[in-house]
Amino acid sequence: MKAIDIEKGKVRLKNRHLFTDLNAYDYKWELYKNGTLIVSKPVMIKGKPLTETDITLSLPEFDIHKGEEYFLRLKAFTRTATDLVPAGHEVVAEDFAFPENQFFASSHPQGQLKVTQAGTDLRFESGDVEGQISLTNGTLTHYAFKGQRLLASAPVPNFWRAPTDNDFGYMQQNSANIWRNAGDHPDIKKVEVKPQAAEGVEVVVTALIRYLNIPYTLSYLVRNDGSVKVCANINMKGIAHPEPSRFGMKMSIPKMFEHVNYYGRGPWENYNDRNRSALVGNYSAKVKDLGFDYIRPQENGYRTDVRTVSFTDDSGFGVRFEGFDAPICFNARYNPDEDFDPGLTKKQQHPVDITPHLNGIYVNIDLKQLGVGGDDSWGKHPMKHYRMLDDVYDYSYVIKPAIR
Repeated sequence: MKAIDIEKGKVRLKNRHLFTDLNAYDYKWELYKNGTLIVSKPVMIKGKPLTETDITLSLPEFDIHKGEEYFLRLKAFTRTATDLVPAGHEVVAEDFAFPENQFFASSHPQGQLKVTQAGTDLRFESGDVEGQISLTNGTLTHYAFKGQRLLASAPVPNFWRAPTDNDFGYMQQNSANIWRNAGDHPDIKKVEVKPQAAEGVEVVVTALIRYLNIPYTLSYLVRNDGSVKVCANINMKGIAHPEPSRFGMKMSIPKMFEHVNYYGRGPWENYNDRNRSALVGNYSAKVKDLGFDYIRPQENGYRTDVRTVSFTDDSGFGVRFEGFDAPICFNARYNPDEDFDPGLTKKQQHPVDITPHLNGIYVNIDLKQLGVGGDDSWGKHPMKHYRMLDDVYDYSYVIKPAIR
């Protein structure tokens, strides 16, 4: 399927069957606003084998406002049961985004932000939100709502994932090993607090990444409502470096925030070269159900193209992460990445050998990860389009309380 003019409902279907007409299937189109279904209607489609067919769907009129995005989803279902496949089984589903979508339109939250500097810490509060940024190591050391901590440990740079079987196939665990702990303790060169402005107070951290001496900049914009916009930038131009596995940040949150609600690709795990079957929508799960137990422990449970993700307790209270001007990606589990990483060689381990930590939930909030590859498992990298070969990466996300 391919969009021709999605605003007019025009879509092209290619029938790859040798003998079967498209009219052998039942079809339905659906219109989603911010992941919520608003219209669903059946449609008749026909098209001869090995031909392309253009259709025009009768979409309702609507306007797209700031903070909104619409997707058209077209599905095909089996009409007649076979010995292996029942009638009504979904065989095709494709999402089409509208060009005028503006989910990430900028906003300017309001509130009475108070900022004080106490020794080597910058403290802030707005309403029931309070936090603290260390001016020594440049980390968000405290963030709470009504006295309850929303973060168990501060976000820190992260460039590594537990190697997959395919990663071991092209020896990525050796060639890129320098990235394994490179983000844990960056060499802080400067922490600057800028004057309070209309949007809030910004703290800019200038650092070098360990072992590689690569410039890394991290900024926190504490906004008027107490939310924190985090921006990370790395510039590797002119510096020899192996390919990193990811660009993002890792942190931990309180263990009671076990309920996950996110708007992005799902419901199953997905990666940038494995996500077309994971359609954009609103999904709910528990942290324990996000992962996938591969025979050998490795990277797992990722979600891509995520607009927002919230981790909450039974009452609906917790912490929320939002992509600022583009989607983010995330992992969440009861073990840090290191528990799934056997090191430089494969170990004879299985998921039962990984004991969950019961003192918190480990979260990665990323721009992206390497693709998982798989053209073969004994030497080939992921396809070039899904690798991390750029010299400059940057992204932004917002941390705020999640309140039902």
